[in-house]
Amino acid sequence: MMKAIIDSDLSTLSNELGVNACVLYIFLNNPINLRTTREAASLVVASDKHVVKQFKAQHCQWVSLEADKTSAPSRSATPTLDVANLMYKENMSIDITFLFAPKLTAKFVFYSNKLCITALNDKLELIKSKLLQVAIKINNSHKLIKQSLIDMGVINRKTIDILQFTAVGYSRKDIAPKLNLSVRGIDYYIEIAKITFEADSLPALIYNVNQYGLLKDFSEMEAKHESQ
Repeated sequence: MMKAIIDSDLSTLSNELGVNACVLYIFLNNPINLRTTREAASLVVASDKHVVKQFKAQHCQWVSLEADKTSAPSRSATPTLDVANLMYKENMSIDITFLFAPKLTAKFVFYSNKLCITALNDKLELIKSKLLQVAIKINNSHKLIKQSLIDMGVINRKTIDILQFTAVGYSRKDIAPKLNLSVRGIDYYIEIAKITFEADSLPALIYNVNQYGLLKDFSEMEAKHESQ
């Protein structure tokens, strides 16, 4: 189920680049190896609410359109796209690589009611540098990478909690009662995470996962479990 966040940074970016609207989302570079992965655009950040509706209509299956609060068609119905009612034309998209998160790519999709592809292409390298800064800022503001990985089924919150406790020195026996798991259960989550993040040891797993910004909320997480 796709979720959307409206962020003024994308509105500012759209104005700077001379386009009407912009959408940012994260997708997996190699989803084939991650069997639990669901749809790529599980979470989008957009410059305004109008472009969210347009993005959904063009890129998501009709079963994901519940946020539009329209009545769902029957399963036998064929979804249609009313092109005449679209506000903007999708001009182009630009992919940005996160060096610290090699499994992921950030995709910016630009919309405009005028042709601007040539102008954007003429300064593509300069634009990419700007887009990387924007993507990192938005990720820091909304935990975009973390939430996208969770929504896509790449990692779950229990695994993050296990690795968070492990990273600060808790043993498996210490962690088990905090998360209502057995030690074997903790081992299971860790082994699955090793495969997902291509780590051959627990320290390597902690390092790889931390690169994605998944282990930065320990104090909040510890307080939550201490209060339970």
